Amino acid sequence: MAVTGTVTRGFTFSETTPITPSNLNSLGTPTVEIAGAVGTLSLDDGSITNAKVSATAAIDYSKLAALTGGNLLVGNGSNVATSVTMSGDCTMDNSGAVSIGEDKVTLAMIAAGTEGDVLYFGASGAPALLAKGTDGQVLKMNSGETAPEWVTDSSATAGTILGTSYYDTATVYTPTASYADIDATNVSVDFTAPASGNVLVKIECAVHSPGDNSILWLQLSDGSSGISNTSRTIAYHDDTSGGDYTFNRVSSTWKLTGLSGATTVTPQFKYSEYAGYKIYAGAFTSGGVDLDGGAILVEVIEL
Repeated sequence: MAVTGTVTRGFTFSETTPITPSNLNSLGTPTVEIAGAVGTLSLDDGSITNAKVSATAAIDYSKLAALTGGNLLVGNGSNVATSVTMSGDCTMDNSGAVSIGEDKVTLAMIAAGTEGDVLYFGASGAPALLAKGTDGQVLKMNSGETAPEWVTDSSATAGTILGTSYYDTATVYTPTASYADIDATNVSVDFTAPASGNVLVKIECAVHSPGDNSILWLQLSDGSSGISNTSRTIAYHDDTSGGDYTFNRVSSTWKLTGLSGATTVTPQFKYSEYAGYKIYAGAFTSGGVDLDGGAILVEVIEL
């Protein structure tokens, strides 16, 4: 279909209209109307500029040249938009999902935190931070097995000697028929119970038995009552004919649990059946014989 145009004059002269400045000025600007449709129209190369494209044109992406799936338009060295595949530390698929490659995240890329804090993953799988512990604490799993926590490790100090009494002054003690301290001043140990509340108490001493069917008993006291679960037989002399004496160094141990705070342990002795037991600290002479039974030792060890 052809394109037609109509031009409407601003002023029309007649045969008799004089040509005057006023009439010439009345010509004005003619009106041009164009109708019809363009069948084939050619534009010169490079004739369309950015200014000629409307800001509201909303040109569809499909009008662009085909772009390989997952590729990006990146300006090349000549400042020309070029289709490239994302590479390096990350890749991207044609849905726009970006993936970080294995071993691509370095320490320098991780956000700075507080010195000593521990990074772990919480219930939702999101990373979380555990504040650093204090000196002597160890890292362990909590009771719900959901997160790490800092705790004081009692096992780290197990075997630590909490207190010792070592008495070696050539002293002789004679037990009675009822439990009693042999020497609460010199043969006892004051200590602070560990966090676990568990200790091992070890007692060693030299015992001189009177013969016959005699028994020497030992228990522990905290200064007011027995704190051991069981009294121990630490010496027994079975001699129905009587008269024979024996000299031995004996020892016994207790495991005490549930202790707390300041604690004192003192060995208490008693005899049964026959009197005459002697407990020795250090060197002594018996029947003209010089003997040395060593110290009375009371040792408290953390468990």
